[in-house]
Amino acid sequence: MPGSMDGMTLVEQAHQRWPHVLLLISSGFARPHSDEIPDHEHFLPKPYRAATVVGLIHQMVLASRG
Repeated sequence: MPGSMDGMTLVEQAHQRWPHVLLLISSGFARPHSDEIPDHEHFLPKPYRAATVVGLIHQMVLASRG
């Protein structure tokens, strides 16, 4: 991610500002530890198949509805 902010800092700020927004984090380089990922958010390493990301988004939406 270009600029002074890295992706995990962006995730943290987005989660703090909009905690109701679901976040799916993806990277081909970084492999964050589970304690670096906010609760109820998911990390998907690249490369991934389209069906995998669609399935994960579907699971996230269903889980958010309780």
